[in-house]
Amino acid sequence: MKRIYLSFAGIVLGLLMQAQVSKTIDCSAGTLPQLVSIDDLKTITDLTITGTMDVRDFYVIRDNMPELKTLDLSAVTVSAFNDNVTFFKANEIPVSGLSNCTFTTVSLPKNITSIADYGLNGCNNLLSITIPTTVNSLGMMSFDYCVSLTTLTISSTVKTIGENAFNDCMGLETVILSKGIEKVGDYAFSNCIKLKSITIAADSLGEDVFNYCPLLESVTFSEGLVYIGRYAFTYCNSLKSVTMPSTLKKIDEYAFQNCEGLTSLSLNEGLVTLGNFAFNYCTKLKGLVTIPSTVKTIGLDAFNYNKSLDSLVINGADTIKWAAFYQCFNLKGALVIPPMVKYIDASAFYGDTNLTSLSIPASVDSLGWSAFGSCNGLQSIYVYSKIPMKLKPDSISPVFTDVDTVNCVLFVPLGSKAAYQKANQWKNFKHIEELNTISISQTSLAFTSKATTKKIFLATNAPWTIESDSPWLTLSPSSGTGNDSITITVEANTTAIDRIANITVQSSEAVNLKASIEKVIMLSQAAGSQTGISDVDAELLTVYPNPATSYISVNTNQESRIELYDLNSQLLQSTIVQGKESISLSVKPGMYFVKIINENGVVTKSLIVE
Repeated sequence: MKRIYLSFAGIVLGLLMQAQVSKTIDCSAGTLPQLVSIDDLKTITDLTITGTMDVRDFYVIRDNMPELKTLDLSAVTVSAFNDNVTFFKANEIPVSGLSNCTFTTVSLPKNITSIADYGLNGCNNLLSITIPTTVNSLGMMSFDYCVSLTTLTISSTVKTIGENAFNDCMGLETVILSKGIEKVGDYAFSNCIKLKSITIAADSLGEDVFNYCPLLESVTFSEGLVYIGRYAFTYCNSLKSVTMPSTLKKIDEYAFQNCEGLTSLSLNEGLVTLGNFAFNYCTKLKGLVTIPSTVKTIGLDAFNYNKSLDSLVINGADTIKWAAFYQCFNLKGALVIPPMVKYIDASAFYGDTNLTSLSIPASVDSLGWSAFGSCNGLQSIYVYSKIPMKLKPDSISPVFTDVDTVNCVLFVPLGSKAAYQKANQWKNFKHIEELNTISISQTSLAFTSKATTKKIFLATNAPWTIESDSPWLTLSPSSGTGNDSITITVEANTTAIDRIANITVQSSEAVNLKASIEKVIMLSQAAGSQTGISDVDAELLTVYPNPATSYISVNTNQESRIELYDLNSQLLQSTIVQGKESISLSVKPGMYFVKIINENGVVTKSLIVE
């Protein structure tokens, strides 16, 4: 038994001795094989080298140290070497110099200026890396398939990151690219399947740079970024929000294709190119997308099948390419094409079934086949060219295929009705009317209590002015000639009641645009009484629709009296309700107040009747 214990102890001691073997070597370039035998190298787990090294020494470490766990080269100077075939530069980790090494930790020479192609490729046990601040370039596939890396910070001294530099680093979760990086190469971080967060201060992002990073949730772009390459963020399905920096000029083809988790997008003024398929199949993108005025081209299928997109404002582009907004089913309300657009390609807005109004400026030369096909919710189309614009031959598919040309009203410039009644495809519209001297996209607007802005669109062939009777809102611009967009900016409403403004647009005719400014919860301040209604209770008291026409529906949580007042505080109607009930209206179009009165107090809401 004693002999067995001794044998076991010997085995354990041998394993411990094998488990950790440390060595420090002062090396001269090319002499490592003479300083330590190949057999000894095979057992070393922790190695520190000082002095000088060249490519020959790196290859000895790479090819002969299967047990190496820690490598410290921080005090090494890398020398140049020429083997008459290849010249290996000084102060550089050589090509494949440490590839496929087994270490978990490495300290790189402090004075190196670059890491060559494949420098640490395939070091799949490497847990972390500190890149010296002297390094200015990382070569192609320099850290490819370092699958155990979890965090990475690249300093501002690095100017270029080569192709596939960190491709397949499947354990990488956080990346910070510091300001000063000029170019991040193609596929640099592709297939980093655990990457969740990146901060980018680079000038340029290459093709497929973050392609298939399915857990990526947060991307922060710093000022200075100019270009986002093809497929850069394709299939980043967890990415929810993207805000572009003001310096960005081009989003290339497929850059954010199939980012199916993306819900919010902010594009910058200064952006020139939206590439083909740039946001194709971003199926959860919703809210408002604004195309900046600086954009020259909206690429084909750029927002194809963005089926959740609610609202679109196009401020720029001379060309809207094939299927750019194809089957954006949820796109609602009025679509105003800006006055610099010259051509709208085939199927550009095909299947946008919730559009109700369309405005096409005189700048448009022609419309591609089925450009507005299956936009069967259209009720009105405004065309501002006196000469009917060219429509692509209907032998393929008419521009307005499946649009209800019987009930949809086509508005054309004064004096051009007869021409449209004879023109190809335009003549299919049964109701063609000549435009008034001025028209606006909306006749009523509702704002929350917060300071905010909204836009309306004005169409006219004449000079115009716009003004308000209230000091708490501003209009920009206040005058002009021809079609334009008007930005309405309101201050926060800090009072306890709704407030109302009249906006007047004047040209050869005057058009009144009434605006109701309302708080999320509004309370009347009737003399000598307290409302006594809590914020929670007030939220349950609703009046809709607003604007209304012939009736309103009221939803209360207890028996309440509903009173309708005009702007002179004259009582017009009074009704008792409980729960959800409809109330017929017998008043003229205009602005009114509705009071909801119950045992807890009073809530006042504004109401527009059209």
